[in-house]
Amino acid sequence: DDENNKFFHCLGDCQAVEMIDNLPAGTYYIKIKFWDAEFNLLCEIDTSVEVLDGPCIDVDGDGICANEDCNDNDVNFPMAEGTACDDGNVNTANDVIQSDGCTCAGTLPLGDCDDLIFSVDSDNIIISGLDATPISFLEIFDNNWTKLFKCFDDCEATETLNNLQEGTYFVRVKLFDANAIEICEREEYLVIDLTTTTPFINTSQPQPNNSGNIHNNPVLHVYPNPTADEVFVRMDQLAKKDSHLKVYNNLGKLMMQQEIKGENNVELLLDLQDYKAGLYIVNFYQSGKRMASRKLIIVRD
Repeated sequence: DDENNKFFHCLGDCQAVEMIDNLPAGTYYIKIKFWDAEFNLLCEIDTSVEVLDGPCIDVDGDGICANEDCNDNDVNFPMAEGTACDDGNVNTANDVIQSDGCTCAGTLPLGDCDDLIFSVDSDNIIISGLDATPISFLEIFDNNWTKLFKCFDDCEATETLNNLQEGTYFVRVKLFDANAIEICEREEYLVIDLTTTTPFINTSQPQPNNSGNIHNNPVLHVYPNPTADEVFVRMDQLAKKDSHLKVYNNLGKLMMQQEIKGENNVELLLDLQDYKAGLYIVNFYQSGKRMASRKLIIVRD
């Protein structure tokens, strides 16, 4: 026992089954050795057993006492760890019995790089979806390959890098499972363009220019927003000048360019059925100068 008192011993005369009864409650240590006929040691076992104070209560009659049975009202429990089961959650997979013999649990499916969202907002780079898997890795470099940001296993669900200069930035994300096995990798170039000319003033009133004269600043409307297949773009207070509308994706790639004809209030309907879901920028230009800009979000089911 715990005090090294020997309660039983046999050598060469042990029975096939030995029983030591009337033991007080406590922990008991058992040592067993097997020899062949020439006294060559074959194996040795060291183990311990717990003797309880009082009778074994076994409500379901499965031979396991209540203090060790995770469900003493059901003869089917405890089950072997790893036995297939149903945890009742339709979102989980590979449901199995856990180490306690009763708990059934599955695993939620891991996300992948399709869950990542790379976007540019003014002078900020925003990376979302980094919580799609247990472990994520993110690096952001400028166009001189200077590392501006890095996180590994401590990334937030959304990481934002602020106050960036104009230029092209390289973003690399790797996603891993809980065992640090790589699931996927995604790399993209993001472009920050801070080119500004005449500031956009969202008002219907004429604004004075630097010479003190009055001119109208065009007002740009994009609706509905977010949208799916089409969007209306309306330009109010449009002067009779060389005008163009350009749509860029979040990588700074020109996706659409259209000449604007007319003056005062002009409305266009843009077909977006071939565009992927994500963030887009709608820019309005007059005489080669960007006069107004709006964000456009395209969603897909």
